[in-house]
Amino acid sequence: MSVTPASQRPLRYSSFIDVGNNLNVLFDSASNPTENQVTDMIDKADSWIEGETRHSWLTNQTVDEYHDPENMEGRPDGFILFNWPVLSVVKLEWWDSNNWQMGREGYPTQYSRSETFLVDYPNGWVRWYVLRLAQPRCYRVTYNWGYPTVPDFIRELSSRKAALLVLDFWAGKTMPAEDVNSYRKRFSDEIAGLLDQAIKTASNRPSVATA
Repeated sequence: MSVTPASQRPLRYSSFIDVGNNLNVLFDSASNPTENQVTDMIDKADSWIEGETRHSWLTNQTVDEYHDPENMEGRPDGFILFNWPVLSVVKLEWWDSNNWQMGREGYPTQYSRSETFLVDYPNGWVRWYVLRLAQPRCYRVTYNWGYPTVPDFIRELSSRKAALLVLDFWAGKTMPAEDVNSYRKRFSDEIAGLLDQAIKTASNRPSVATA
């Protein structure tokens, strides 16, 4: 299984313009720090966010994720994709003991019942209408997941965290220490609240429909 960025994936959670808006400063190639230096700070902030939340807030594609069958009470197979929120299923295949066969997302009235499945978006629950298999790793799926656009609270968290790094750069140089400390306290308080929201969002996957 591999996770790769989809074509629409943005590079960062925020921009140097967002960071500048927090500090009432316009960053460019002649500023101190420059826009490129601020962009590097955003990269560090985004890595910190993903480390703290253990979640990607971009659009990603997972290729060839394998699942075991989950037979419950005689029902057709179903399973939960590892990543969420799910945006689209590119392909879902099942192993017939010799070859991979392509499933079809839709209704039994559209395709053969034995090859038809449905997906509960965005929770990532996949259920076949008829198919029941026994061997492990008999399902293989490729799908897009994440967020078409970065959530506002993540963009704000990224820009605030990067702004703190700018303050560290400025300390004792461009801005008086008392002004740096005032900004730092405000941003630190805001970051704590935004990070708490991000962690709760990342750790509370929506309940999956079982009907």
